[in-house]
Amino acid sequence: MQITENVILDLAQLYFEGEANEDTKRLVDDYFDEHPKFAEKIKLVFANKLPDDIPLPLNPDEEMLVLKKTQNLLRIRTASLVVAVLGVSFPIFYFTFFDLSGNDYSGYQWLVKDPMALLTWFGVIAWIVYFTLRRRLKVSKL
Repeated sequence: MQITENVILDLAQLYFEGEANEDTKRLVDDYFDEHPKFAEKIKLVFANKLPDDIPLPLNPDEEMLVLKKTQNLLRIRTASLVVAVLGVSFPIFYFTFFDLSGNDYSGYQWLVKDPMALLTWFGVIAWIVYFTLRRRLKVSKL
């Protein structure tokens, strides 16, 4: 039987954790001697591996604090979504259907003087807040 890299990869976990028997250790050592580049790659992979079960010592007070912060982030995200949708849709409807006063919208002054334009700015800022919080919560797997 020919020993391939896949066989060594299957045995590497046991080998590097020290749970392999003497014959397996000898087999892996011999393969590493014959293939030094492959051995370097495998040793780097297993040298940088963190344990899967790192204990997180959280007492009940810390757990409650994390829960409260997460709930606040979710509330702010939901509120920013509401403000973002309303802040962008109301001005669109206003400028499209209801602005019959004949205001002059040439130049840039109307962007800070018109109430609906200001509401649009709030909507844009709310979209930025929403997507930032969404990203933060997605990274933390919530």
